[in-house]
Amino acid sequence: MCGRLACSLCPEGIPKACGLSDRNGKQVEPKWKNDSQYEYKPFYNGPPTTTVPVLIYDSKRDSRESQDYFLVAMKWGYTPNFTVNPQTLAHTHNARVENIVNSNMYRHSLISNGRCVIVAEGFYEWQTTPGAGNKQPYFIYQNPEEKESESEDTGSNGKYLMKMAGLWTSRKTENALQYSCTIFTIESDKSLSWLHHRMPIILNNQDEINVSVK
Repeated sequence: MCGRLACSLCPEGIPKACGLSDRNGKQVEPKWKNDSQYEYKPFYNGPPTTTVPVLIYDSKRDSRESQDYFLVAMKWGYTPNFTVNPQTLAHTHNARVENIVNSNMYRHSLISNGRCVIVAEGFYEWQTTPGAGNKQPYFIYQNPEEKESESEDTGSNGKYLMKMAGLWTSRKTENALQYSCTIFTIESDKSLSWLHHRMPIILNNQDEINVSVK
């Protein structure tokens, strides 16, 4: 489960902090697409509908080099092009990966190369504690000690940008596109099962990012 995100970097700092590299291992910085209706601004406790930075792949180019990625400001909460019950959209910030293939909501994006990577410094999860209505919040982020070395993909506060797999779509308006996205979730592994039974799909290296987006 993932109900709150945090990303305190300014727009100019996100491309470098993504930590992408090309096929030769050279660091590259994705450019922001300027056709989004939404504008990314730093946030510390962003709920669904927050504008988040998202990596997408330029599917028109036959290359696996990371400079073919773009950053797009998207609404966190998938909004399809077709009409659905507004109450349904309250739950589209997360999508169970086990149900994606059979989902009418997400099927079009899945088959039309609508996969993406949502980037953030981390996410919040709450654990129920003794007492009526008591919950303890935890901030989940990637541990720098798990990286081989201090590299380009750190934020200004020393935390690494987490990459989470998901889907995106867009709707046309008069002057721009309304981009929106959802984060894939899976059964929690042993690192987070003590806290919640679901967790985002977290991508740990360039190969996993390539497979998840292209």
